[in-house]
Amino acid sequence: MQRIRSLSLLCIAWLLISTADAVAQSPPAESQDPHGILALRAAIEDGMALAPAHEAQGRDYLARLQQLIPALEQASGEEADRRAAELATLRREALAANPLVSSRPLLFVARPQYRADHHNTATMFQTGEINTGSFQGGGALKTIDLATGAVTTLLDVPDGVARDPDVSFDGTRILFSMRRNREDDYHIYEINADGSGLRQITFGSGLSDIDPIYLPDERILFTSTREPKYCMCNRHIMGNLFTMDADGSNMQQIGRSTLHEGHAALLPDGRILYDRWEYVDRNFGDAQGVWSCNPDGTNHAVYWGNNTNSPGAVLDARVIPGTELMLANFSSCHDRPWGALAIVDRRLGLDGRTPVLRTWPADAIELVGKGNYDTFVGVNPKYEDPYPLSDKVFLCARMTGRGEETGIYLLDTFGNEVLLHVESPGCFDPMPLGPRPRPPIIPSRIDLTKTEGYYYVENVYVGTGMETIEPGSVKYLRVVESPEKRFWTGPAWDGGTGQQAPGMAWNDFNNKRIIGTAPVEPDGSAYVAVPADTFVYFQLLDERGMMIQSMRSGTIVRPGETSGCVGCHEPRHSSAQWQNVGTAWQQGPRHLEPWYGPPRLPGFHLRRALVGGQVAMLRNHLAGQQVDLVAEVVVILAVQPEDAGHADMGEIVQAEVQDPHFFLQLVRNRILETAEHVVVGFPRFVDQEGAVGAVEVGAAVRLDSGRRTARGGGFCGVQSARGEGCAGRGGGADQQGTTGKSAGGRLVHGGCPFFDTKHGMGGGSDVQNSIFAKDCSTTWKRYPREN
Repeated sequence: MQRIRSLSLLCIAWLLISTADAVAQSPPAESQDPHGILALRAAIEDGMALAPAHEAQGRDYLARLQQLIPALEQASGEEADRRAAELATLRREALAANPLVSSRPLLFVARPQYRADHHNTATMFQTGEINTGSFQGGGALKTIDLATGAVTTLLDVPDGVARDPDVSFDGTRILFSMRRNREDDYHIYEINADGSGLRQITFGSGLSDIDPIYLPDERILFTSTREPKYCMCNRHIMGNLFTMDADGSNMQQIGRSTLHEGHAALLPDGRILYDRWEYVDRNFGDAQGVWSCNPDGTNHAVYWGNNTNSPGAVLDARVIPGTELMLANFSSCHDRPWGALAIVDRRLGLDGRTPVLRTWPADAIELVGKGNYDTFVGVNPKYEDPYPLSDKVFLCARMTGRGEETGIYLLDTFGNEVLLHVESPGCFDPMPLGPRPRPPIIPSRIDLTKTEGYYYVENVYVGTGMETIEPGSVKYLRVVESPEKRFWTGPAWDGGTGQQAPGMAWNDFNNKRIIGTAPVEPDGSAYVAVPADTFVYFQLLDERGMMIQSMRSGTIVRPGETSGCVGCHEPRHSSAQWQNVGTAWQQGPRHLEPWYGPPRLPGFHLRRALVGGQVAMLRNHLAGQQVDLVAEVVVILAVQPEDAGHADMGEIVQAEVQDPHFFLQLVRNRILETAEHVVVGFPRFVDQEGAVGAVEVGAAVRLDSGRRTARGGGFCGVQSARGEGCAGRGGGADQQGTTGKSAGGRLVHGGCPFFDTKHGMGGGSDVQNSIFAKDCSTTWKRYPREN
């Protein structure tokens, strides 16, 4: 009896916890509530408070629980197991009767778990993608009535997958993505809540449309691969946010990050919450946080977790009703899109352990901030597709303990966790099928007649680290674009830090394009016009053009949008106000001064010493190129200081050429035969068979007119079945095809060197008759330069 009284007192104390505290605090420890009786009692009484019509049923559950307590306390052996099973049955029955889940059907997806691939974004297996063969069908869109246990199939997809459902605000329609079979791709569909009236909304081959949601104005937002791009650290297809009208017309791309944007949901105020993977000059693996934006794509902003090393991905976030808390999936970079569930209070910080209030499983909270981007791979069991029903009760998909099988679970903040339904091959995306609140409509702020938007910085000296910078030392704001990756090749180029394919720069997967610079006013303000719908980041420069500060994430403005910030890297929770009083604001937006000509995508960039008539000779040669466009190539030629006294000193020649083999052709035609040196940055080779190549910024090749031998570093030999040749900085491939040695070079022996003796790209034999070492040309390899 004393034990029962203690339990009763604990129940009373537990029920005195306020709603907000109940969300934030963990349930009683197992030592205090070994059978979960307190948790069950609290859940039953919470359900009774939600719907007075359920009070009689709730009192019955409480009476049964009270009768079971003495038996639980006294039982042992097989009797204890039997009583524990009775309690489990009561718990499942009582929680399934909660009006939040029993008053209307639950919609869910039946499908196999996605096959393991490389990243958590790799779930589309699009036709033509590197992993198309991993697609597996056998799914359906279903409902379950927990009051009766009846399961209804709304749509059967025996050879395909239906996924990512969203219920209309009036509860009468369902939006979802479907792929009918492996030969198809994912498109957006809509169906009535009773399974009738199926209609296809989006169309197209070789593209994927997933993660659709209804917007408050009845338009549709979704993730699509309609802007072609590949993961910069690998070869997988990525998607961005798009919107369209209900009939599929008026499609607009509203997200432009260079990787992936997905799992969109609505905030109570009508904004979009979504997870975004992007990295600018930073680690690739822990750059998947939660962002927000308006439905027209304006005001993209960090919401939480953009600079947290573990978890490596924060996915499928939704705001918990009646709170400012977020329920999200804490996942890993290299895993399926599952992991732990977590409640986050972003008022306590936008990163790190402090804002994380609790997790499922409970011990996963100890992994926050520990290890790296894949720490949460070890979580067991794994959770997916969280859907908060109230501030205390949540639905999700969770592993059942039988391999990778997943079922529909109900969790609550009291400490209960019960399986509501499971069926083969697995259950995902649970949510109520019924009416729900409609957030307010946010009017559009864009002007599609314009091609630019505007950024305003109130004071560049406000922000993290800027307190150490002398006011007045920042002279320019540089705007740099991080363009998408449109091509990929075979094996990795970078010795194991990723799968760049092709490489951009050593240990950095980003493509870059300088758009231009604008002055920073003496008071620290800057106001610039930039190309709209362009993924850019900013750098602060001193009077010499040297960087003082740089962003580590990108941003966009939509056409006609004006976006701004108080400073550079200013704390999101600071009290600083944007007052529009800076000199730059008063003067109006400045147009950017271009960097050595108009912005262009990185191609070949040559800078070398030219003497005598070689400038004119090279200009004439480039002007005569008549080759089909394969990749944009930009050539910049300048006289070096050591050539002082020559007539051509200081002359800069810039030419756009359409031949990605131009460098090799210049060698073939001996135009660069006597060059002292050539410095190559961001070069990209594309051979007639489609192989793409690139070398690092600053790689150097010396063309010796006596032996026509590649000297210096930077070029690595092309991979072939026989191996690969590689020249380190300071080394080179000689005419016998062996590998040069250098202090800074990592040698890879065997195979064809870049300048091949048989086919004449150097080595002293048939330079005139070959522009490519064809029998060694499956891929080019990139090589690291010395520090």
